[in-house]
Amino acid sequence: MNKILLDARIAELGMDEFVFRIFEALGGKANVIAVDSCMTRLRTTLQNRNDFSTEKLTALGAFAVFDMGDQLHIMFGLESYQIMKVMEKLI
Repeated sequence: MNKILLDARIAELGMDEFVFRIFEALGGKANVIAVDSCMTRLRTTLQNRNDFSTEKLTALGAFAVFDMGDQLHIMFGLESYQIMKVMEKLI
């Protein structure tokens, strides 16, 4: 179900706007220190970990959000790498 939502959000907004919405859900672009990805997860390091919104991320189509101590892992499936590449250009 979330794969359909994720694909619809990306198609509706375009990748750049979609990434801006992710930044918004993470407390703003200035709050994101670093991004990385693995096969299905976008891994982020945030300056202030209290500023992210799990609800906003799942509304964008994230399958799940995991607080992994020093990183926040957001499951966006195979699109995670593409999302990371766009985010890297903007931070």
